[in-house]
Amino acid sequence: MNKSWKALEDEDLTSMQKLVYACLCKYQGNNDFCFPSHKTIAKKCGIGVTTVKRSIIALIQHGYIGKEHRFRPDGGQTSNVYICLK
Repeated sequence: MNKSWKALEDEDLTSMQKLVYACLCKYQGNNDFCFPSHKTIAKKCGIGVTTVKRSIIALIQHGYIGKEHRFRPDGGQTSNVYICLK
């Protein structure tokens, strides 16, 4: 079963959280991880960046995704790495 379909069955997730999870799964594809920015996710889902951030926090809490920070060579932070787990 496609990972994003499992989230549809979870009644503890909101529709926005399910949408963000499906977007992350799409970006991950057959890879082990993906790294779209909050702005990119928001644009693709037709929602605000704040909603994306809240959804990502909830998805981490529910065990659907893992997140790691990425940094540029100069030490500045860039987009995060996301791993769809379920």
